[in-house]
Amino acid sequence: MFDVEARLARPGRRHVSVVLKVAERCNLACTYCYFFFGGDDSYLKHPALISSDRVSDVARFLGEAAIKHRLERIEIALHGGEPLLLKPDRMGALVETIRAAVPDSCEVDILLQTNGVLVDETWIALFEQHSIGIGVSLDGPRAVNDIARLDKKGRSSFDATIAGWGLLKKAAADGRISEPGILSVIAPTTDAETLSFFIDELGAHSLNFLLPDMFFDNPETQPEDVARIGETMIAIFEEWRRRADPGLHIRFVNDALLPMIVAIPAESTHHCREDLSHAMTIASDGTIYVEDTIRSAFADRFDETLNVASATLADVFAHPHWQSIARAAEQPAGPCTSCRYGEICQGGPLISRYSSDRGFDNPSLYCSALFAFHRHVEREVSATGRLLPSPRFAADPLFPARKEVA
Repeated sequence: MFDVEARLARPGRRHVSVVLKVAERCNLACTYCYFFFGGDDSYLKHPALISSDRVSDVARFLGEAAIKHRLERIEIALHGGEPLLLKPDRMGALVETIRAAVPDSCEVDILLQTNGVLVDETWIALFEQHSIGIGVSLDGPRAVNDIARLDKKGRSSFDATIAGWGLLKKAAADGRISEPGILSVIAPTTDAETLSFFIDELGAHSLNFLLPDMFFDNPETQPEDVARIGETMIAIFEEWRRRADPGLHIRFVNDALLPMIVAIPAESTHHCREDLSHAMTIASDGTIYVEDTIRSAFADRFDETLNVASATLADVFAHPHWQSIARAAEQPAGPCTSCRYGEICQGGPLISRYSSDRGFDNPSLYCSALFAFHRHVEREVSATGRLLPSPRFAADPLFPARKEVA
């Protein structure tokens, strides 16, 4: 019999992370988007926008889970598609309904990941009213961003995103909302200059750079691409180090550094990075899935029987797919167990370990890039000692914003 309490009772883990699909359509057509172009077309069977009735089901599901399992924290990422396609009044009602259903003993953190195109003063006021953290998806300067992040007519989204970012930054400077973050996918043209653009031109202080959501059955990723990704990660790290700014938060850099320079075991911080066994996606029709990028690897055989209208959190965690993911997350592939950086890397993003013949029992597709990056960081730590004036980076304002969907 599966024991949900045993899992939740682990240190630092009495929480769940939810990606809530409030809109399953988008105003952009980013070519690398796993949600629309990753081989899973289930969104076509779902409502374009989440309904009020379904929001009530979500709220009841989370409220009951919080009470029964004494949850301390629920992290909700409002996603899509593009979540701002849901009108502000409906978004406000959604947030109020969910927070009202969860007991005060459980903290509800809400983040919204957007492409920024639709941000205006009405949205700013809503973010302020409901204390919603904002992440903006952007890949770099115009030439870099326009490689993949185009609208449905093939036009650049850059100017509209920058305009939305500017409104968010002004609101943060005025003390109305928290500082927005930037989420970027590493492309062949990503380099230290991309980071400089984010910092010097846009004034960003909280960032993350994601590896492309590829796995072994994808033919697109070549060895030279993997090598380039490793070089890019190192270049970004070096630019971060050169700046020596304790207020600059780059999530993947911090994930590597934290176990190396602070007396905290790597396994104790893993849940902060990608504990997908505690993560779920709730579709606009209420269907509960495993985390989105993982589902894209085996969408053709995923069971759609779980729904917030009838399932419980115990039902979700007891489902074979969550069991499979929990085992994979806790048991990296054989070579990882003897790797010098295995406890820090944790085998890389789970999706990057998947193949149709071996499941998740593979080293990451990006193993060589991750090894080169961690080796470089370790050498710099050994040579220079503590790299930050302050360990502020232990807190992460972009909590579950691992996804690039907007």
